[in-house]
Amino acid sequence: MLIIYFVKICVAQIKCRIFRFNEILNELKVNCEYAIQNKVDILVFPFIFIEGIEYENLFYRPEYVKKILYCIDFIKGQVDAGLCVVFGHYNFYDGKLFDCISVVSDHQYILTTREVNVPVLFSYKGQSIAVLNLDDELLFHKSQYKFHDSFSKIDYLVIPSKSYFTCEKNNLRLEFFKDVAIKIIWKLLMPIYMAFMIL
Repeated sequence: MLIIYFVKICVAQIKCRIFRFNEILNELKVNCEYAIQNKVDILVFPFIFIEGIEYENLFYRPEYVKKILYCIDFIKGQVDAGLCVVFGHYNFYDGKLFDCISVVSDHQYILTTREVNVPVLFSYKGQSIAVLNLDDELLFHKSQYKFHDSFSKIDYLVIPSKSYFTCEKNNLRLEFFKDVAIKIIWKLLMPIYMAFMIL
């Protein structure tokens, strides 16, 4: 008996002022409840956008760090085994705040990675998921991206950007996604092509 399972992924963009931090917690809770009600498997928060404040300065503000840690603990309490949450920015790693990706499920961390432009794999509900912390410099300067063999081993690729969505960046990201997809497809089809040539 062949069973095919599809992962349902939902993306939520949070925008709030730092001085109204309860709004962030409320938005996070509402989105988690929405995801659970709609049987979402993976809920992605690509960026918690703080309006009017440069994020580089926030890492040195104790009150902000304290609120973010409280926010993460809040989410860990909301997320049960039926939902996986991926954060793309402002995350907790080794006792400190860094620009990284965190994955939370079943009230605990599955992984947190600070790797940039390198896919990190984890298994969820029998599927191989990869999260990729994509550097915007790679997109804007059109740097040569080194293709990783691990891309060919995944079922789903989640790229929570460290910057909030804009039309300008979306076009660049689409080009990147297409390039990666073509490389993956070619890698998968190459053995079939070689076998056909032998025949």
